[in-house]
Amino acid sequence: MLTKPIHLEKVSERFILDLSLKLEAGSPLHIGAGSEGVNKMLLKFVVNGKTFPIIPAESLKGVLRSLAFSLSKQIFSDNWALKYHVKDRHVKRRNVEKNEQKRIIESYLEKAEETLESVLPKDFIKEMVEGDKLQLIEYYFALNCPVCKLFGAQGVSGKLILSDGIPNISPRFFTYTSTSINRKTRIVEENRLYNVAAVKPDDDLRYRVRIIGDNIYKGTEEAKLLSAVLQWVLRLGLQVGGLKSYGYGRLFIDENESTVKLLKLVEDPQGDETLLNNVRALLLKNGYFQVMKIDGFTKWLK
Repeated sequence: MLTKPIHLEKVSERFILDLSLKLEAGSPLHIGAGSEGVNKMLLKFVVNGKTFPIIPAESLKGVLRSLAFSLSKQIFSDNWALKYHVKDRHVKRRNVEKNEQKRIIESYLEKAEETLESVLPKDFIKEMVEGDKLQLIEYYFALNCPVCKLFGAQGVSGKLILSDGIPNISPRFFTYTSTSINRKTRIVEENRLYNVAAVKPDDDLRYRVRIIGDNIYKGTEEAKLLSAVLQWVLRLGLQVGGLKSYGYGRLFIDENESTVKLLKLVEDPQGDETLLNNVRALLLKNGYFQVMKIDGFTKWLK
């Protein structure tokens, strides 16, 4: 089996998206860290010596990936890989019937072998063909799926890396008290209360998130999909954490405090000066990157 994720290419272009996310008024935030008795606690981490409630990168990634998948169905109706996409899988799923598996192998195995020869060892491809043809085709589908290109899939690295969301100030908290509901009967259980700790919305509170994107070239499917995702969040926001049905966790991008740094890198630098210029860009030295606003970046991507 493949133990390391597939990396398609050297980094020749990178953007760094610094997002400032603001909680909607009337929409508290609860990222759960389990329960202590009847109290549902907030997830907190120590940042620079202080304890803060954070938004884990995986929570943000999951919400953005789900949104990207929903939008991709509308944007790329003719993308054959998306027709099989379920969460982070395509053809390598338990509910794919034997006859369908056979048809997939007959239709895509040869194409998968040809495409993957450039990124996988030949002996590994041979081993897959002899042992698990569907797994080889799964890699092939993931490399042609715009959702998986951005966020990754089994054995395939995504082109986006997200940081945790860290608050810029110490948030204010409050506790919400509610009654428990029996999961089987869906009826409120009397005398069974629980308390939920939550972050209170504040005009000054922002969650800082950094997203690094590598080799997402403008005009490609994954670039167009990322543009659509960012435009959606700009207009309608996104929800993270628990109690979404209560309106919790709705975040919006603060355009005035969010920026994009676009780095241009030479893929195969020739000479010390070109190499140094790449290093200067990666270190975000002035003059070696272009700064853009979020709205302008979404247009640039398309």
